Amino acid sequence: MEIMECCAGLRIKRMDEADAEAILALYRSNPQYFAAMNSDAEIEGVRSDLVALPDGKGPEDKHYLGLYDGDRLAAVIDLIERYPDAQTIFIGLFMVDAAWQGQELGSRIVRECLRCFAHAGYARVRLGYVEGNAQSEAFWKKNGFTPTGVRSEREGYTVILAQREF
Repeated sequence: MEIMECCAGLRIKRMDEADAEAILALYRSNPQYFAAMNSDAEIEGVRSDLVALPDGKGPEDKHYLGLYDGDRLAAVIDLIERYPDAQTIFIGLFMVDAAWQGQELGSRIVRECLRCFAHAGYARVRLGYVEGNAQSEAFWKKNGFTPTGVRSEREGYTVILAQREF
């Protein structure tokens, strides 16, 4: 899959440790996300997100990408290919800087990524959103994702699994 060709109009960059401070600034623009998880945006969390993988997956399956408008980081998306099965791509995190929210940038990115995923042969996209985060729930439902009925209890919050079929 050539994910780096998605999202025309935005520059896409694979993120790494050198980008941690920029990612942290973006995270901090979204306090409601972290409030829903009963946590704070911290540099350790960014570093963890950059390398986090589910069991059985390797670094070749992970794409933690920054989407830039000019030189400013507008959004990040964390993708895991072929998870939990070969026909599924998993969005581990998608976050748009608060300065760009409400302008349809997030929905445009999702639409273009979905087009790219379908072209790459995936049958579905899965993700999880935190129960009680009304903004995330509304965004994903607006973009065609449906809760699967699966819930995952984490320390301090519950994740609702949602997916969209192609």
